[in-house]
Amino acid sequence: MDHHSIPPSVGEDKSSADEPAAPAAPPQHGSPSSNRFTELWDRGYRALRPIIPHDARMSAGSKIRPELIGKIPGKRNADGAWSGFHGWQTHSTTDADLFEWAAWGAGVGLMTGLVSGVIAVDIDTLDHGLSARASELMRKMLGPARPRVGRAPKALFLYRCSLPVPFLKVKFDGLDGKRELVELSTDRRQIVMRATHPKTGKPYSWPEGIPPFKELTEVTPEQVEAFFLELSHIMPNAEFRGRKLSAGSGSGGDQTKFTGPAEAVARAVRSLPNTEALYPTREAWLDVLYSIKAALPDDPGAAEALAIEWSDKYDGEPADPDDVIANLARCVPPFRRGASWLYEQAELHAPKDFDRVSVYFDEIDEDKDAAIKSLSLTTGADRDVLRGALEGFDVKTKVVPAGPTGAIKFRAVLGKDAAPVINGNWTIKKILPRVGLGVQYGAPGSGKTFSAMDLALHVSAPAKLSWRDHRVKTGGVAYIACEGGSLTQNRVAAWRDKHGDPGNFALYPYTPDLSNATSSDVAKICQDIKDQQGEVVLVAIDTLAKAIKGADENSGVDMGKFIDACERIRTTLNCFALIVHHSGKDAGKGSRGHSSLLGAIDLEMEVTRATGQDGVHTMKITKLRDGEAGAVFGFRLKTITVGMDEDSDKVTTCLVEPVEVSSHKVKPRRGQENDRRERVLLALNENPSQTQRMLAAELGMDRRAVAAALETLSAERLIREPTNCRARSLTPAGLACVKSIIATNSDVISDDQNSE
Repeated sequence: MDHHSIPPSVGEDKSSADEPAAPAAPPQHGSPSSNRFTELWDRGYRALRPIIPHDARMSAGSKIRPELIGKIPGKRNADGAWSGFHGWQTHSTTDADLFEWAAWGAGVGLMTGLVSGVIAVDIDTLDHGLSARASELMRKMLGPARPRVGRAPKALFLYRCSLPVPFLKVKFDGLDGKRELVELSTDRRQIVMRATHPKTGKPYSWPEGIPPFKELTEVTPEQVEAFFLELSHIMPNAEFRGRKLSAGSGSGGDQTKFTGPAEAVARAVRSLPNTEALYPTREAWLDVLYSIKAALPDDPGAAEALAIEWSDKYDGEPADPDDVIANLARCVPPFRRGASWLYEQAELHAPKDFDRVSVYFDEIDEDKDAAIKSLSLTTGADRDVLRGALEGFDVKTKVVPAGPTGAIKFRAVLGKDAAPVINGNWTIKKILPRVGLGVQYGAPGSGKTFSAMDLALHVSAPAKLSWRDHRVKTGGVAYIACEGGSLTQNRVAAWRDKHGDPGNFALYPYTPDLSNATSSDVAKICQDIKDQQGEVVLVAIDTLAKAIKGADENSGVDMGKFIDACERIRTTLNCFALIVHHSGKDAGKGSRGHSSLLGAIDLEMEVTRATGQDGVHTMKITKLRDGEAGAVFGFRLKTITVGMDEDSDKVTTCLVEPVEVSSHKVKPRRGQENDRRERVLLALNENPSQTQRMLAAELGMDRRAVAAALETLSAERLIREPTNCRARSLTPAGLACVKSIIATNSDVISDDQNSE
């Protein structure tokens, strides 16, 4: 923190207050333009103060605590030692002060509050994601501001305010669980504008330049209070401290603080239950109606419709619509509550259906790339890190007006502007994409969980272990072990003993409900991962069957909801989500469940059980959206003793030991052509005019399986679907794929014959 309200016993040095100050001297650099005080004075800042340098020698009788040196006002005495500045809060700065203080080598401070017309929001956290979250909410609710940075990602932002604002702050769980805060510098406080940071030893910086006073965004006390109250709802384990301006007063003031976006207000009201248990009295019912009216002052028709709709949900005797309209008409300002209270009620009573964080991060106040650039300058964080943090808080690109024809919702990348995305695409080079959705499946006993965990631990290991000679970009991994519970710790312990430190790997031996994106468990597991691990690049869900909590994996609707839940995890954490899954009864038909899963994923890996006496398992890349499929990796499961139980019996687990497949050829399941997608593509290559019914009859496949394969081939642009004028046909990419399949099958047959 860089501002303090300093009681005389702490911030002033009474023993040296009456000592003669050092005489004024010419500016050290010879001209007013090099004077940091006159620089700020010329920008319109008047209530300036001299700040004790971070490396100052303090007077013998000084009572100033060492941690405050470099942050608070002071004076240089005749002997060159520094002491406190008696009366700094009431001092009136003159032109002569500017040159005298500069000659001392003092840092530049600024009084905040009514004396200067400036208030400052100090985001005092070392967590990059939380700093990004707070600064984006601030910009959303208070408007643009340029950052002052001392120790990134901490940052301070200036605003203009001509009215008194009470001291406010929000404390929350920050980096490593430490309590951090965002606070307001207002009356009787000061901030550092120009100086050297006492911890970093480097000057405070203004990455976007020091704004002139007249260009600061002007805010009202109500806006500032609303920002801190909302911040207390979206930061982890947060508490609001300060005197509220509007604590139930209903006495006027700025009524715009009660308004909200129509879509968000409607979503909150429709999520909010209306039961006798929650709203037992007429006064409680009217509270909701008043809040709806306050939230939508410019759209009385929408307010009326929402009030009627919500009142009609009452589990007792619903109110007559005419009575609702009449009471709503009597709801007039000044209001005591509005949109924010509705959000609070909806989140409290319907947490699965409403999350107030999404209200403030549905759109940002500037183009997303510009926002990322600004925050990167503010916090010193890597832009990819901030992009992930903002995705984690559901920040989307602003809808920018496109003129009289409407608004641009889906902003295009023009052909002339398209550039190759060269770096940052892979976590495991050519195997595991940096972001996306994937499935690793196999029959019981195939080793799918062991191989998935081995892959995950190679990603998290700080030693940057390669995985099967593929380069790994190390990052955090969260492994949700729905099957096996705490016993899965044995596998991690065995791997650690063999390979060393697993790094930022965390095991979650629980079975959260991931059956749909609105499940409270989806939001909770994401938040728990953020709180305990920070940034992760991979989340493994083992297994699908356990995670969907009784939903039907063969249902397209239920599978779609599960995919949505995985997508929410992926986008919230900006990671790759890997699902461990079972194969169907017919292994040749791929993974179990509805085919929509195959169409949604970027990566599919099939794990097969060992055959013969050599005990070799295989993991085959059967789909890789932006890479080459077909790679096969062999492995054995080596039994490892991890300890002895209470009966002195060995407790064992398995470790994955890589095996070169070239020396252990494994025949593909019933021939390569048995893959549904490949079989249908080969049949269409022979006769592209075949209908779904004809293909099903020829290939002996279920028509639904054929339809799913056609859908996948079309999505991969390997076939063109029929139109009024044309029959179905293969694209050039499809023809190339056919050649590759035929060549691969010929190679397999040749290898099999040579091995016999």
